[in-house]
Amino acid sequence: MSQYILDNLLPILGGSGAVVIALSSWLGKVSASRIIEKEKSELNLELQKVKDENKLILNRLDAELQKNMQNKEHHYQVSKSTYEMIFDKRVSVYGELLELKNSYYKYINEHPLSETEDGIEESFTYFMKCRGIIELNKIYVSEELITKYSIWYDLALDSLVKLGKDGYKAHGQAHSDVQNFHNVHDAQFPARNKLVIDTKDSMELLFKQVEFDLQRIRKTISHSLCF
Repeated sequence: MSQYILDNLLPILGGSGAVVIALSSWLGKVSASRIIEKEKSELNLELQKVKDENKLILNRLDAELQKNMQNKEHHYQVSKSTYEMIFDKRVSVYGELLELKNSYYKYINEHPLSETEDGIEESFTYFMKCRGIIELNKIYVSEELITKYSIWYDLALDSLVKLGKDGYKAHGQAHSDVQNFHNVHDAQFPARNKLVIDTKDSMELLFKQVEFDLQRIRKTISHSLCF
């Protein structure tokens, strides 16, 4: 366009140098302005495109972040609920063990028959109750208590085996269920007696561990109540 104007106006203006220079300068400015505007427009389009793309990325990242936060919050709530359930069950189990321990020592220390055959029978009953509680609730008691129980069980195992064998031999030798029961009970007494004598010290160490674990539970509860 600018070259066309120069080619057609130049003969008319008689080749005036000043006019040509002025006109050429003006046309150059017009051309440069149009180029700048075009480039500016293209640049604006590119910037808007980048902004749109970044906005999509940011929106996606924000959605992922919100999802992760919701998942973590849900996990926290589940974990908290699970922890509370386990802790409540643990308190309940140790409550049973504490009651058993106190009842055992009350009998041993206060009952007039504690050193007789009746004392053996009562001690055996306490030991078997303790065994039942721990066996059913191993997941809720401390590792130290499990270790103490394992030591007790190893000491008691031979007597437990003998208990079963002696009872099996005596069973069926009487004509009535009542007499059979008494026969089995009497036949198993030596094994019960041996078990109590062999494992008494180990059981009392187990009871001491119960008390130690309860102290830790009390501290946990006291710490929670401070907040």
